[in-house]
Amino acid sequence: METTDHVLLVDDDRPLLGLLAGYLQQAGCRVSTAGNGAQMRQVLAGHRVDRVVLDHSLRVLSRDQWLSLTLGREADAFDGSIDLLVSRLRRRLREDPRESRWIKAVRNGGYVFCADVLAEAP
Repeated sequence: METTDHVLLVDDDRPLLGLLAGYLQQAGCRVSTAGNGAQMRQVLAGHRVDRVVLDHSLRVLSRDQWLSLTLGREADAFDGSIDLLVSRLRRRLREDPRESRWIKAVRNGGYVFCADVLAEAP
């Protein structure tokens, strides 16, 4: 039986959540969304989640910050967990790291999620 990744998207921008959720669902993921930290904790308490993508004020997050926010632990100097997770996410999104549209690597900084968001007419 094939397993489907369960991705939790956390952002207070509802149109962006809808856009990302639709894209990830088309890529074969099961998606849950939360508009704030309280909703995120409810989803995490009730469901097994494989990945969490969250808005963090459009700041670049370091590897240590990613591990702390997503896995609840600190990184050591040679920890490649985040690199592996980003690599898997890029593969799922069918994205070439050299020409990344969604996740950009920031030298000596970490990763930043970037995408153009367009509002659809109701």
